[in-house]
Amino acid sequence: MKGFAAIGIVAALMAVILASGCQKSPSEAQGKIAKTLAAFQEGSGEINSKAPQFSLTATDGTTVSIGSYSGKPAYINFFTTWCPICGEEQPDLNKAATEVKDVQFIGVSIREDLETVSKYAKRHNISYVVAVDTDGSVSKKYFTIGQPVHFFIDSEGIIRNRITGPVNYELLTSELSKLTGSTRDIKEAEKDEAKVTNGVKHTIPLDEIVEVLPQDRIPAIDSPKFITAPEAENWLNNDEIVLGLYLDGEARAYPEQIMTWHEIVNDEVRGKPLAITFCPLCDTGIAFERRINGETVTFGTSGKLYNNNLLMYDRKTKTLWNQLTGKGAVGELAGQKLAVVPIETTTWARWKKLYPETKVLSRDTGHARPYGTDPYGGYKDSEGTLFPVAVKDERLFAKARIQGIELNGKYKAYNEESILTVGLLNDNFEGRELLVIADPETAAVKLFDRSIGTKVMRFNLSSGKLLDQTGGEWQVSGSSLKAVSGELKNAEIQQLPSIGAFWFSWAAQHPETELWKTEP
Repeated sequence: MKGFAAIGIVAALMAVILASGCQKSPSEAQGKIAKTLAAFQEGSGEINSKAPQFSLTATDGTTVSIGSYSGKPAYINFFTTWCPICGEEQPDLNKAATEVKDVQFIGVSIREDLETVSKYAKRHNISYVVAVDTDGSVSKKYFTIGQPVHFFIDSEGIIRNRITGPVNYELLTSELSKLTGSTRDIKEAEKDEAKVTNGVKHTIPLDEIVEVLPQDRIPAIDSPKFITAPEAENWLNNDEIVLGLYLDGEARAYPEQIMTWHEIVNDEVRGKPLAITFCPLCDTGIAFERRINGETVTFGTSGKLYNNNLLMYDRKTKTLWNQLTGKGAVGELAGQKLAVVPIETTTWARWKKLYPETKVLSRDTGHARPYGTDPYGGYKDSEGTLFPVAVKDERLFAKARIQGIELNGKYKAYNEESILTVGLLNDNFEGRELLVIADPETAAVKLFDRSIGTKVMRFNLSSGKLLDQTGGEWQVSGSSLKAVSGELKNAEIQQLPSIGAFWFSWAAQHPETELWKTEP
């Protein structure tokens, strides 16, 4: 270790330990099997969980039940008639529904009346059954965030993937083909991913786990309190870093000065249970849906690290979870993944300017901590890490900030400094057309899918404006990108979940990752 790293272990950990002393105790064949979707249990809409059961009225007056398609995979598209993207992608959905005969297509309109949806289905020549979720109860069961949301369900009623935002024909048919394969093959692949050593199920090397502190010595915040932006002004400086969350019209800021001392906030936003997490050693602020196999759980800090990254645990099964990947690392649920919710790292000045009505996590946490002081000192600017990492990749400075994404089991990182320099990047990765852009308001680097139905948008910056190839102007608005003028006015693109992290941490856990950066 160099410089700070050697001294930092003692100084940083002593500060945390001393402050913690006063804590309170705490698919050929499987589709033909005579198993029906009627056996679905109430679920959560999570990948690898049982698809929630429902019964709704369709536009033709019939009743649509998720249990009525015996032994057949299903695809469900949650949409609204007023959503431009939903309409733009409809031709691709119709084409796929016509060609893919082994999957039952179901459209579900959210919180709309039967007459409106019937007219919409006729206008778009929808070739599959469309049901109406008038009160939003079904979309709530599926834990949808935004629209459209696409669910891919196998013949045994297990959600195998969910995609929020637009899909095109190629992506849709690729995901559908996975459903028509053997369910046994899918399960065997999952089984192979997790290993068992001396009776312990794990997805990371057990001998690379470092135990630093006792479990919960760094206490998670389980009953967070919030204050207004003006109320935070007397202790939260403009240049301080916050984790910013914007969900269903509500903005919340989680100051890093608090997160550093707690690392996890078990929160609920607009009725959606979330875990806001932060690892000071890897600079990873990530939000997850905290529902596992249909149950809402809370998370705590294990006191253990993997490649310097936080290993949190769920209090129901005690499984350790890898914070950077959101994957079960050690224990009963090893191999399962948590759904990521977009969150950004920015300054307080930028966040409150964008969202003046934001709520702010209060310092009234129930724990006595010297908020405003950093127990890790100059760690962020140092060369070393506090603990060893399995892989060192010198393509970037170890603590350069990147924005990473996973698609189809492949990984790519974008150097944030490079994106901030060029402003935006039109990219293609794993068959997805991506826009990587620095939000002009918050300077946060965000990723979007730039396909709208069959159209692939190409963006550029001109005189500070974000324009598409037709000359239409777009603006970043929270977790979406909206067209404010031009041929596609009112169209909207949803942000893709990505991970902001120090380069060393991302590269250590994804050594095969691609990297995009500008040359010096």
